Amino acid sequence: MLTDPLTTGLAANGFTSAQLTGPLALSLVAITALVWSDHREYRPGRYLFKPLAAMAFIWLALNLGASTSSLAPGCWLAWHAACSVTCC
Repeated sequence: MLTDPLTTGLAANGFTSAQLTGPLALSLVAITALVWSDHREYRPGRYLFKPLAAMAFIWLALNLGASTSSLAPGCWLAWHAACSVTCC
């Protein structure tokens, strides 16, 4: 029986698909809308959907344990990304 390595790895580390559904769905919608806005040169869409996509990635990282990571200062990284998205 073949298994998906991504799903197996996440399950082995204690993550569930429920932790991924919200951030991935928001990312998909925001990125699709961002690409459409860029293609149509619709600037208000870019200003709305780019920060939304970035926040979805930060949400995903936090759901996967970025704030408790021993490899890097995850909460500082997430804070910096949130500030750079809202400030620029």
